Amino acid sequence: MFERNPAIGAVIKGKDKDKTIKFIDSYDIPTFLRSARQYGYIYWLFLYFFVETGMRKGEAAEIQWSDIKFKEGTVEINKTLGRE
Repeated sequence: MFERNPAIGAVIKGKDKDKTIKFIDSYDIPTFLRSARQYGYIYWLFLYFFVETGMRKGEAAEIQWSDIKFKEGTVEINKTLGRE
C-alpha cells in the first residue's frame, strides 16, 4: 500500500494529439478520385480500391495476389501492417 500517490505533481510533456477522426463526405469522393487521377493511374487505382472496399491502409499494404479472387470478385482481408 502506498502512503501517497507518486504521480502527484508529475508533468506530462509533449503536444496533445488531435483525437477527432475526420472523414471525407461521400459527395466529395468523385472530386477526390479525379484529383488523384491527375497524379497517375496507379494512385487513382489504389485510392479507388480503398474507397470501394473500405479497407484501411495497413490492410491494403498487406494484400497479396493470392488474397484477390478475380473470378469471384472478392478480396480476402486477413492481415494488417502494424507496429510491433
